[in-house]
Amino acid sequence: MQTPLRISFRHMEPSAAVEARVREHLERLERFHEDIIGCHVIIEAPPAHRRHGAPFDVTIDLTIPGREIAFHTGHAERAEHEDVYVAIRDGFDRVKRLLHEQERGKTRIHPTQSPP
Repeated sequence: MQTPLRISFRHMEPSAAVEARVREHLERLERFHEDIIGCHVIIEAPPAHRRHGAPFDVTIDLTIPGREIAFHTGHAERAEHEDVYVAIRDGFDRVKRLLHEQERGKTRIHPTQSPP
C-alpha cells in the first residue's frame, strides 16, 4: 500500500486486538489484490443506550488505481455483528467479493468480441 492503513474507532476506546485483526484481514486482501493504494476502516460501537445486543458498524474504504470501493455493514444488517470481529470479517469478505467482481468485469470477453 502506498498510504498507511487508517483505523478509526467511534463510540469506543481504541483496541490493539481489534487493530491487529483489521491488519490481518488487510494483509490477506493485499495478497489477493496487490494494487491496493490505501485503506481506511471505521469501527463504530452501538450508541451508549443500545450497547447490549446491538451490532457494530464497520465501514471499509479501499482505494485502488482509478477507483474507490466502499462497504458499510450498517448497524441493523446482521445480529452476528454484535461481535466486532465477526463484523470486521464480514466487511472484508464483502470487499474481497467486490474486488473480485471488479476484476472479472475488466477481463470478461463477450462471445461477440474478439480478444485484444
